[in-house]
Amino acid sequence: MAKLSCPCGEQLSNILSPNTIEGYLINDMQLEGMDETIESISIVSNGRGVWECYNCGRLAFDFPKKGDSTVKWYLPDDGKPGKLMHIDT
Repeated sequence: MAKLSCPCGEQLSNILSPNTIEGYLINDMQLEGMDETIESISIVSNGRGVWECYNCGRLAFDFPKKGDSTVKWYLPDDGKPGKLMHIDT
């Protein structure tokens, strides 16, 4: 379990599993040659963690290193959450 304080003042937590605020960013080169049987393990180990604030929509990326305890924040132009982790199946 981890917690993260958004600059807007919201306290984010990944206590729920699965949750709708945490995901992983991977680039196209990381997808290349990924074996389907270990795909989810590869994404977690190779991807960069990203959290989305449900209040203001800011994205927090593990930065400068993945798995580091520091993040870099990005704010959407419209200041609204995009609900990027809500994948409709």
